[in-house]
Amino acid sequence: LKKALSINKQISKKGSEEYKSELASIFFNLGTLFLKKKKFNKSENYFNKSLSIYEGLSKKESHHFKPQIASTIYCLGVLLFEQNSIKDAIVKLHQSLSLRRELAINNPQLHLPHIADVLNALAIAQGVNQEFSQAKENYLEAIAIVGRLATYNPKSYLPPLATYQKNLAANVFTKTGDYDNAQRYHEYSLKNWLNLERSLNNKFFNNEIATSYKYIGNVFTLKEDPNTAEKFFTYSLDIWEYLLEENFDTHISDYIEAKSNLAIVQSQINKLDEAEQNFRMVLGHRLKMASEEPDAHSSELVTLTSIIAMFYYSNRSDTEKSLFYCGLTFLYASEYEDYNPDTTEAINLASQILRSLKIDKNKFLTDFKNIMAKHRAN
Repeated sequence: LKKALSINKQISKKGSEEYKSELASIFFNLGTLFLKKKKFNKSENYFNKSLSIYEGLSKKESHHFKPQIASTIYCLGVLLFEQNSIKDAIVKLHQSLSLRRELAINNPQLHLPHIADVLNALAIAQGVNQEFSQAKENYLEAIAIVGRLATYNPKSYLPPLATYQKNLAANVFTKTGDYDNAQRYHEYSLKNWLNLERSLNNKFFNNEIATSYKYIGNVFTLKEDPNTAEKFFTYSLDIWEYLLEENFDTHISDYIEAKSNLAIVQSQINKLDEAEQNFRMVLGHRLKMASEEPDAHSSELVTLTSIIAMFYYSNRSDTEKSLFYCGLTFLYASEYEDYNPDTTEAINLASQILRSLKIDKNKFLTDFKNIMAKHRAN
């Protein structure tokens, strides 16, 4: 930043264009830094400053600065996506993609990887916006591009290929109920991660392998095949248990998500003791994480308590414990005030249990809050 300000002063004093390109690059790097730190206003400010300089320079050397303009617009699209301005993000990503396609006409080797990257980001945004047909088309084009590149340079291009395959499976096929294709592309992705791990003898890819196993387990859950789902969740957990020893904070969220999914399918195949044990373990971690970072983890805690409430109601026929976890669902939802769709679904599930038991929700909530207040006081 000090270097940028120093250059800016030189430009102002001399009116020189000698430093403008370097200044734009510094502004771009600052924008990227603040984007990673999720300081979005500062990030947007620096990206716009960078873009303004590059666009000014391009009036004299239009082709020379087009890659920088494309990259900056791309980052603005990512920034807008992170701020949940999905439609605006899609517009920016289309602009970046158009510039990259123009550049690829004369130098495809250099710009095709960038095109694939923009296509992937665009498809992610389109998936969130429920433009599944367009998202699928863009994912497939990105996969085709890096698939060809991976033939000649697998070390560099198998990672993005596996990532795009996973994204297509999770963000399009799973969401549209095409579970066979979701399974197929998750298996393609897994195969590529395994090939990388074996060919490079590199444990760096273990997290991606575990994630692939978890996603495949999720698909088999949706296909109502809990026995196969259990197998894949177990594969993923075996890897994450090893990774937790190396870096607990990095992998604990993935681990407990897979553990929760395992407990759900175990409850479906009558492994109730194992399911109960896993639910309790996951709850302990969720409580700790929600107490430390409520904004990041409260919705998962609310969802989990509602699932446990249904487990005791449907699988254990334990009304007392089911009502206790219903109460926790309502209590945590009110404390954290995190009303996203998952939280709403959890509240509806707990409410459904109360209705089935012919219990008045308002009276139940009042009584439960009084009991918990006395418990906390003691």
